[in-house]
Amino acid sequence: MAQKPRNLADRAEADVRRAHEREELARREFSLAGWKYWLVMGGSVLMAILLAVGAAYFYVRVRPRL
Repeated sequence: MAQKPRNLADRAEADVRRAHEREELARREFSLAGWKYWLVMGGSVLMAILLAVGAAYFYVRVRPRL
Protein backbone atom coordinates (compact mmCIF):
# COMPACT_ATOMS: atom_id res chain seq x y z
CA MET A 1 0.00 0.00 0.00
CA ALA A 2 1.30 3.44 -0.91
CA GLN A 3 2.41 5.62 1.95
CA LYS A 4 0.97 9.06 2.38
CA PRO A 5 3.52 11.79 1.49
CA ARG A 6 4.96 13.15 4.72
CA ASN A 7 6.20 16.51 3.59
CA LEU A 8 6.31 18.88 0.65
CA ALA A 9 9.41 17.30 -0.92
CA ASP A 10 7.87 13.82 -0.90
CA ARG A 11 4.66 15.19 -2.36
CA ALA A 12 6.56 17.04 -5.11
CA GLU A 13 8.57 13.91 -5.91
CA ALA A 14 5.36 11.89 -6.19
CA ASP A 15 3.84 14.54 -8.47
CA VAL A 16 6.90 14.46 -10.74
CA ARG A 17 6.79 10.66 -10.86
CA ARG A 18 3.09 10.70 -11.78
CA ALA A 19 3.73 13.34 -14.46
CA HIS A 20 6.46 11.18 -15.99
CA GLU A 21 4.17 8.15 -15.94
CA ARG A 22 1.39 10.12 -17.64
CA GLU A 23 3.84 11.41 -20.25
CA GLU A 24 5.13 7.91 -20.97
CA LEU A 25 1.57 6.58 -21.29
CA ALA A 26 0.64 9.42 -23.66
CA ARG A 27 3.75 8.74 -25.75
CA ARG A 28 2.90 5.04 -26.02
CA GLU A 29 -0.71 5.80 -26.98
CA PHE A 30 0.45 8.33 -29.58
CA SER A 31 2.89 5.91 -31.17
CA LEU A 32 0.18 3.23 -31.29
CA ALA A 33 -2.23 5.71 -32.87
CA GLY A 34 0.44 6.61 -35.43
CA TRP A 35 0.93 2.93 -36.27
CA LYS A 36 -2.81 2.42 -36.77
CA TYR A 37 -3.03 5.59 -38.85
CA TRP A 38 -0.33 4.43 -41.26
CA LEU A 39 -1.87 0.97 -41.46
CA VAL A 40 -5.28 2.40 -42.41
CA MET A 41 -3.81 4.96 -44.80
CA GLY A 42 -1.63 2.33 -46.47
CA GLY A 43 -4.66 0.10 -46.93
CA SER A 44 -6.65 2.97 -48.40
CA VAL A 45 -3.89 3.85 -50.86
CA LEU A 46 -3.55 0.20 -51.87
CA MET A 47 -7.30 -0.06 -52.47
CA ALA A 48 -7.26 3.14 -54.56
CA ILE A 49 -4.42 1.77 -56.69
CA LEU A 50 -6.22 -1.54 -57.21
CA LEU A 51 -9.42 0.29 -58.15
CA ALA A 52 -7.53 2.44 -60.68
CA VAL A 53 -5.84 -0.62 -62.20
CA GLY A 54 -9.19 -2.44 -62.42
CA ALA A 55 -10.85 0.56 -64.06
CA ALA A 56 -8.01 0.88 -66.57
CA TYR A 57 -8.20 -2.84 -67.38
CA PHE A 58 -11.97 -2.59 -67.87
CA TYR A 59 -11.60 0.50 -70.07
CA VAL A 60 -8.86 -1.01 -72.26
CA ARG A 61 -9.85 -4.70 -72.47
CA VAL A 62 -13.55 -5.15 -71.68
CA ARG A 63 -15.20 -1.97 -73.01
CA PRO A 64 -14.24 -2.44 -76.70
CA ARG A 65 -16.03 -5.81 -76.71
CA LEU A 66 -19.29 -4.35 -75.41
